[in-house]
Amino acid sequence: MRSRLATVVTALALAGRLAGPALADDLGGVNAATADAVQALQQRIVSDPEMAASIRDLRDDPQVQALLADPAITAALARGDMAALLSDPKIRALADDPAVQRITRQVAR
Repeated sequence: MRSRLATVVTALALAGRLAGPALADDLGGVNAATADAVQALQQRIVSDPEMAASIRDLRDDPQVQALLADPAITAALARGDMAALLSDPKIRALADDPAVQRITRQVAR
């Protein structure tokens, strides 16, 4: 489940990328292995045209827009606070969104 939530957080960060840097660019507060894993996941997503298109579509999802408008979520994204993001109930709810589940399945392949 934690891996799936990390994918959700990464997808959310990429969907909100127009508003700021990618999550992996701001992970100074987490251990190097986590930062490397997130950066690798982001690179994999953006280099795959199908996954990148799914992320672009995700930007229009009302649930994603609400999360990206939430000051606590955007602050946690900006500081790379994976612990706060992974424990947030709104992030957990986003993991149940069919579009997000499609992305997590694509990543798992």
